[in-house]
Amino acid sequence: MEQQMPCPVCRTPIFFNVYHLLQGERFVCPNCQAAITLSPESHEPVQNALDKLDKLKQLQQK
Repeated sequence: MEQQMPCPVCRTPIFFNVYHLLQGERFVCPNCQAAITLSPESHEPVQNALDKLDKLKQLQQK
């Protein structure tokens, strides 16, 4: 699931994959090289939100 967020340093869009972020991957700003990653305490809430999103998508397909 490809997403983007503004770099916290220079505001350039950083593109990232949520599932890769959950696996601990770091994503780097193409402009200033600042990196984003997910803190360990954020893994569970983000995973729970993705699970709920997947369930909603499945319900809509029925």
